[in-house]
Amino acid sequence: MDNLSQDKLKELESKCIQEEDPWCSAMCPIHIDGRQLCKLVAKGNFTEGRKIYEKKVVFPNIVSRVCEEKCKSQCKRKELGNSINIRQLELSCMNYGKEVKTRVLLKPKKKEKVIIFGTSLSGLSCALELKNKGYFVDLYEDKDILGKNIYETYKDILEEDIIKKDLQKIESAGIKIYLNSSFEEEKLNEYKDNYDVLVFDGNIYKKYLSYNMITLQHENDKVFYSPKNVSAVECISLGKRLSTSIDRYFQHSSMTQGREKEGIFQTKLYTNLEEVEIEDEIIPSNKQYYTEEEAVKEGKRCIDCNCLECVKGCEFLRHYNSYPKKMAREAYNNLSIALGNRTSNKMINSCSLCGQCKSICPGGLDLGEVCEYARKQMVKTNKMPPSAFEFAMEDMEFSNSDEFFTVISKENSNYVFFPGCQLCASEPDLVKVIYKDLNNKLKDEVGLILGCCGVIGKWSGEEERFYEEIKLIKESLEKINNPTLITACPTCYKIFNSHLENVKVKMIYDYIDDDQLRFIGNDEEIAIDDPCTVRYDDELQDQVREIAKKLGFNLKELDYNKEITTCCGYGGLTCFSNKELKENIVLSRIKENKLNYLTYCINCRDSFLSQDKESKHILQLIYNFDGKNRKPNISERRYNRVQLKLDLTQEKDKTNNYNIHLIMSDDLKEKLEDRMILYKDIEDTIKKAEETKEKFFNKSNNHNLAYYRIKNVTFWVEYTIEGGKYLVYNAYSHRMKIEVN
Repeated sequence: MDNLSQDKLKELESKCIQEEDPWCSAMCPIHIDGRQLCKLVAKGNFTEGRKIYEKKVVFPNIVSRVCEEKCKSQCKRKELGNSINIRQLELSCMNYGKEVKTRVLLKPKKKEKVIIFGTSLSGLSCALELKNKGYFVDLYEDKDILGKNIYETYKDILEEDIIKKDLQKIESAGIKIYLNSSFEEEKLNEYKDNYDVLVFDGNIYKKYLSYNMITLQHENDKVFYSPKNVSAVECISLGKRLSTSIDRYFQHSSMTQGREKEGIFQTKLYTNLEEVEIEDEIIPSNKQYYTEEEAVKEGKRCIDCNCLECVKGCEFLRHYNSYPKKMAREAYNNLSIALGNRTSNKMINSCSLCGQCKSICPGGLDLGEVCEYARKQMVKTNKMPPSAFEFAMEDMEFSNSDEFFTVISKENSNYVFFPGCQLCASEPDLVKVIYKDLNNKLKDEVGLILGCCGVIGKWSGEEERFYEEIKLIKESLEKINNPTLITACPTCYKIFNSHLENVKVKMIYDYIDDDQLRFIGNDEEIAIDDPCTVRYDDELQDQVREIAKKLGFNLKELDYNKEITTCCGYGGLTCFSNKELKENIVLSRIKENKLNYLTYCINCRDSFLSQDKESKHILQLIYNFDGKNRKPNISERRYNRVQLKLDLTQEKDKTNNYNIHLIMSDDLKEKLEDRMILYKDIEDTIKKAEETKEKFFNKSNNHNLAYYRIKNVTFWVEYTIEGGKYLVYNAYSHRMKIEVN
């Protein structure tokens, strides 16, 4: 994404269908919110249900009894048997809900005058709508009773009192009614002189039968027309459309803009019915209308049509109780703030950027794309919180520093192995085994690059830093004539394939021979986990599955797999920006299946192990390898990388600076891990204090207290020295500077 302008935001928002109308509302000419009505009735809140119904329907007593229920034809429950009986629920609201006198805000009276010939439900509803907008309205009724044709139309269905109650609204509104008055053609010019708009309700004046289907306006601007012989609810809809057109006509506004959803329209809302149970429609026991109890039961049958397919799969969206369209808008607003608090920073930095939402979304909206762009902009404008990804960035710098970064080339080398920084950190001995195996298979022609692909910079929004790391890899490969790069990391595989134009990139599995795959699984059932970075790589997914089967495992698929797989919480650096969310992501993932997990991403494996979920990397099974320390902490991960380099390069004159021996409790070790404090930071702080003698001494317990600022962080350590060893009792850090006068 190159920009997030308002136009781009609208384009993205249009892909999200969560806010689309449910099918019942889209099929209703006046768009009654059937979903909300059902919710209220299900709670027995008939009064609130009546309130929202009357807001949409100007003649609720009539329509609730005679509506032809177009909504039922498209109700999603129909696909499972019977639709929701919304008309009965509407009638229940009118029967059991209290009449709430809503305060009408009278608009300033306007000078324009409208005359309406005819008093069908459309003409009358148009009159009420215009009157509420402040226009002067006259009604011409050719019978001796207002709305006599309505009485005649529904005489076999409705009691007169019901109709009369609704039509009283006309008189109460102050609309002037002319009974026994019909349109007289010879007075047409007089009408035009006295009124600003003429409305013909029905086939009253055949010269004006032609009209625009959207605006209901005749080519003679002052004349509007309402068709005859339509249903009650369509009449109400026509009345609303007429009043909108007339109001726009008077305001000199566009007569057609933004009217796509007037009347019946097609909604784009998607609702998954897979887990919805079939329930029979509630039939009124008295054959006419529901009791309150029956209405509540029928209201509960509503499945509350929503999409939210992405939310079902994404713990990040659930954590923020939101969905991509809304969050994209929040990200945009966050970037637009000139002064004041940017309250969405943490939300933006918590996304895994994994693309699952895009792969699930019917419209293909990628919230990760928005969050990644927002991070880049925050970095460029110095609005990125310095603590958000600092530790991750320092770890990337460490991996590509002289302490770990290594290029080993061999004469006539056609291949180079790039294991990936995190596999080296978690399973350094496994890396040695794989490298040795590759050299055996490829005639000792495999070079080695130890380092990081730079994705941490990309995820952090540090675009320049990311490309610096890519440049480092490119130049290193060019020096050894761009051999085929073999990697064991799916993230490196994705990054290199998209950023190393002149290098052939292969996964390690292309070099696994069938004869080394021993049948060790004994048909054990195991759940296969796909890394998010290769969600669209069908070939790799199938390749790993085939290897696992040859190893003798009976694979079971997780609910979210392959293209819609879930991130483990390392992607996008969620594990650094929002630890609570990271933990919930892992817990949610491991609940998908009780079986042990098999993955081909070391970050996924480590994430599962962090919550004591038995998990293996497939390379462990291929090479029959089980590491000594299956959960190395952040300090041990640094040590492992340095030691791996020393072992492979055989640099005997160098020592591992991360080989640190501190004596501390397990509780303190956990605290240091949570606070991302390295043992080396503690050792450096103690050494600095002992060297400068700048420390506090607590006489009550004989403990020393020292601080030391390393880069942007000040570390505090409480310790003693016994027998030349450091005993650490507490440690913490903050970002404040200490100034001593």
